[in-house]
Amino acid sequence: MKNLLFFCALVSALVLVAKGSDKPTGDWKAEWITVDGLPGYRLNNFWMAFRKNFELKNVPEKAACRIACDSKYWLYVNGERVVANGQLHRKPTLKGTYHDVVDISNHLKPGKNVVAVLVWYFGKDGVSHKDSGVAGLLFDMQTDGFELLSDATWKATPYTKFEENDPVWKEHPYSAYERITADPQPNNQFPELNIRYDARFEFKGNWTVLGFNDSDWPVAKTLGKPPIAPWNQLYERPILLEKEGIVKDYVNASEIPAVSDGRPIICKLPQLMEITPLLKVDAPDGYTVDMRTDLYESDGKIGVRTEYITKSGVQEYESLGKLHGRAVIYTMPAGVKILSLQYREANGRE
Repeated sequence: MKNLLFFCALVSALVLVAKGSDKPTGDWKAEWITVDGLPGYRLNNFWMAFRKNFELKNVPEKAACRIACDSKYWLYVNGERVVANGQLHRKPTLKGTYHDVVDISNHLKPGKNVVAVLVWYFGKDGVSHKDSGVAGLLFDMQTDGFELLSDATWKATPYTKFEENDPVWKEHPYSAYERITADPQPNNQFPELNIRYDARFEFKGNWTVLGFNDSDWPVAKTLGKPPIAPWNQLYERPILLEKEGIVKDYVNASEIPAVSDGRPIICKLPQLMEITPLLKVDAPDGYTVDMRTDLYESDGKIGVRTEYITKSGVQEYESLGKLHGRAVIYTMPAGVKILSLQYREANGRE
């Protein structure tokens, strides 16, 4: 009987860990924010960038930040990437949202600092994700003597192109991400869509560092304090944040050509894994580089892929959307000089 009771308690504990706490977290002072002046049509595959400059007299011993968004975020503190692929898919409950807890004290310094956040809004449901319908960010850091809260003092700009006749597109020239790639699109099990990044329209300079000039960025639009619809109650994520892996060479790196001949370049991984692909090339303006894995088409279903549009000269790029497979296949026009093709394992090992 004791064994049975222990087994039942263990199962209950495991279920609780899998689902997260059944009690929402409270005491939020920050507001949900988004980009102001978004177009009226429904967004999907939308990227936006946020920045906040602030000063510290002293670095706090602990600087725990609670962060939530729909759908994924990348957090930078003083130009250093602290969180990659943050935020669990939205399904702690039918209507609630997870949030992360991140201690950024080791990345702060006395004097001027900057926090920058890149947010990717899927804009659609998937098997494990429930779309909120609104692209938003929440950032709440409360320490002794200092608070850093998302509000109307943050800067926020679209990082996705709109239709050419849309006034938002005309006002915001930094729009490297395209909303739609050429067909085919990923199957509906994925909440993610293909990534299409046009380097010719990226930010001029590193927008995550302190010295970046964001004076032409508009301020963020506030949407209210939690718990508010459509994100509703917030629940702390029940599993650890992903660990960012180091950049590695492919197994067959010695076979990668120095110059593309236009044929697919198959770069082998050591095993089946989730990765983000990287490249460094010397190319003319406007060439398309396609990145996908050997499992892009599996069981008759189409997965996700990345299209990168080159700017002129030497350039580096890491596609932030995770790909799953045993090999990464790069396809680019003939004549592109290949300086390196590499990968980063998602939730990686050193």
